[in-house]
Amino acid sequence: GPDAVAVTPGFPRSETLLEHFGVTEGNGREAAAGDPDFAHSETPAHLGRTVAAVAARPRRHGQVGPGPGHPGPVRGVRLSRTPTAAG
Repeated sequence: GPDAVAVTPGFPRSETLLEHFGVTEGNGREAAAGDPDFAHSETPAHLGRTVAAVAARPRRHGQVGPGPGHPGPVRGVRLSRTPTAAG
């Protein structure tokens, strides 16, 4: 059956947010150190990778409900965090 996914990114680190906080590629770490809200913000790239990973999961056709071999609900996908200019 189809997968259902609910996404709540928290405090997304968008271009508008970067502009609001005056953050550039050169001062990103300093900005994070100076503002706890910005430090806990999340880059949309991580959210996008998570959605892509869930979408790429192998499908198991013909199964209804949990059972042997059923992958069960996806509660989270572990991804390596590679630092980017935005995050």
